[in-house]
Amino acid sequence: MLSAATLHLLAKTPVPGRVKTRLMPRATAEQAAHIAAWCIETSVGLALSTWQGTVRLHVWPSAGHALFRDLQRRFGIRIELQESGDLGKKMYAALRSASPGIVMGCDVPHCPRDVLVRARALLNDGCNVIGRSRDG
Repeated sequence: MLSAATLHLLAKTPVPGRVKTRLMPRATAEQAAHIAAWCIETSVGLALSTWQGTVRLHVWPSAGHALFRDLQRRFGIRIELQESGDLGKKMYAALRSASPGIVMGCDVPHCPRDVLVRARALLNDGCNVIGRSRDG
């Protein structure tokens, strides 16, 4: 059994005008940031209630946001600042920090629990796991 597998969640700090910008102009910058914060909080809750192992939240560009402090206080989740660079570099750095593991964005709070359970089972069997994404 692979008890040390880590689930790495990647999130962008929910700052109005800097996150979920594709939702604008239908949503205000503040509404888009609120949606981003909800996605992050929901994804963290999903991960912590489903993943049997360590869960880390890798954030960018700032770890000092009130949401992150609140999640750390409420759930004891480890918050780490992402490395600079493109998404591939950020994902690689997260996996390098604690491997074996899986990287998941906080844009999928609707991810079915069984997907995480199956991913962990595949990891336990020594498989690489790549999940589908509809937007890039």
